[in-house]
Amino acid sequence: MDETPSTLSSARGRVKTTALQENPFALLAASPRDDRRRILDLAEERALEIDHAKCQKARSDLTNLRTRLSAEVAWLPGVSPRRAHALTQALLTDPMAARAEVGLPALAHCNLMAAAFEAVDAQDRPNEIADFIQEMTLRVDELVAEEVLQAVNEDRVVAGFPEVRGTDQVESELAERKRYFKNAIKDSLNRLQSEALVQVMTLTVDRATNGGSEHGPELIDEIVDSYAVETQSFLQKEATNVEKLISAVRESAKAGEDAVRPLIDRLNGVVRNWDKVAQPLQLSFKARGLEHDASRDLAFKVRSLAVDLFNEHDLLTQSQRLTSLLRCQVP
Repeated sequence: MDETPSTLSSARGRVKTTALQENPFALLAASPRDDRRRILDLAEERALEIDHAKCQKARSDLTNLRTRLSAEVAWLPGVSPRRAHALTQALLTDPMAARAEVGLPALAHCNLMAAAFEAVDAQDRPNEIADFIQEMTLRVDELVAEEVLQAVNEDRVVAGFPEVRGTDQVESELAERKRYFKNAIKDSLNRLQSEALVQVMTLTVDRATNGGSEHGPELIDEIVDSYAVETQSFLQKEATNVEKLISAVRESAKAGEDAVRPLIDRLNGVVRNWDKVAQPLQLSFKARGLEHDASRDLAFKVRSLAVDLFNEHDLLTQSQRLTSLLRCQVP
């Protein structure tokens, strides 16, 4: 068993600020339970310390009912002012402590964890990042609009602001939050080296879908869909390389095994490289009852080559190499 300390759970990844520090409540050192007068007073005080325009916008966001809900949903609804302050301060010194917090409402914990993703970087181990992503996506699946509405309105009653009527507005804000959560995770992945990014994606999807046998959390699907777009160019390029090598093998097959072997070596490497990047897509598609068409097409072309090498040229060894490659790599 690996006894290496978890870099992701340590205090190594300090950050200067996070999205939560930029929330209007944090900017004004205000609480969702503060009334309008208190918010105005805090804005005047904070204007002496921070950018005036930023301060005025924060004041407007918290006193204007059309924008206040966005700030509330992006904050820590259902958390006491004292604990909210402690949690946001802890983010700056030990961001990953957010993972271990207990007793937090789902949305507050999601917002806290999303901010902690800003500390993830290339020094962190793929295994730990994958664990963190899975924890985050599971918490996102626990979000319930009615619970968020109740938490927001409880604070509004204390603060003297009109309550939010119905869940429609809350559901709209939660949809926006989920997009933010996806982007927070994507941004953390984009700070990794390419090989580590692919490894994190593969580990994450494998665990979230139980090896492709179960449909994973909604957020996992959305992250995979973004990954599909971002890797499309690479996979298309590698598919073209595979096709060129297959053509070269067919042309060289008449010359015998010595001519074909080095080309099969190259083809083996390209297919393995393809499969490494495509694995998260293959697992996710399988879990959703779909087939990754590009992987299927690639497998068909390699399989066809293996059959032809044996049937037409009696190159059993090279044919078996390709067959073994398909069993280990492309589904």
